[in-house]
Amino acid sequence: MYTGKSTEAGFIQFYNSMPEKPSTTVRVFDRNEYFTVHGEDASLAARLVFHTSSAVKQLGSGCQQLPSVALSRMNFESFARELLLVRQYRVEVYRNKGRGVWTVAYKASPGNLQQLEEVLFGGGAITHTAVTLAVRLATQGKQGGRLVGLAYADLNNHVLGVTEFTDSDQLSELQACLVQLGPKECLLVSSDRHSDSGRLRQLLSRCGLLITDRKRTEFSSKDIVQDLNRLLKLETGSSSVGLRECHCLHLRHRLNLPLSLQRSWT
Repeated sequence: MYTGKSTEAGFIQFYNSMPEKPSTTVRVFDRNEYFTVHGEDASLAARLVFHTSSAVKQLGSGCQQLPSVALSRMNFESFARELLLVRQYRVEVYRNKGRGVWTVAYKASPGNLQQLEEVLFGGGAITHTAVTLAVRLATQGKQGGRLVGLAYADLNNHVLGVTEFTDSDQLSELQACLVQLGPKECLLVSSDRHSDSGRLRQLLSRCGLLITDRKRTEFSSKDIVQDLNRLLKLETGSSSVGLRECHCLHLRHRLNLPLSLQRSWT
């Protein structure tokens, strides 16, 4: 799999120094003519691609061993399709930038397949929906009503949508939105302290969505005009147009969904 013990040892050291990742993220290493996966990802690849644990080989020696699986390009493409389109995993592909340093060259998640579209669909028509949600819960007024803020991006159709509504204890309105939009991934506030955050995560898991935690600051409305206009490719000085259209979409009942801001951002 490698060309020398020093190369193996260097890679193992780098791999072990990488930050911890979620179990639903798979790291793949592009070695030009083939790909490799390691650790728990190697066991997953052996099971899904080769259907046998004997495909796992040990890289290194002694106590510095790393379970590894080598994948041909065809096997990698099959593995990526299974992970992204069936099992709702994220995929990160790394390339060597020299001196044993590997960086992410491209990545994809069930709600954002763009960087791996060629691998997944072979340049043909995209038949898989790629909708990403962002949801945040809040308490409304003195009565303590449950307020749900929701935004979505449909990357296939280049559509943005946004809505806000009050909901029940069972989050029934949100469930209706999930059915109508058919999302694959949902962004949530990391370590959200809202009393219903656990119930929200359970609902998303039951619906088969990949949950991605993001920083609380990323849900702030600060710079919303600038960010929206960047997505909509509006010219400098036309920010009021983007914001006005966004306000028009800020409706409050699930029967109005899907709400869409039909401007291309490409």
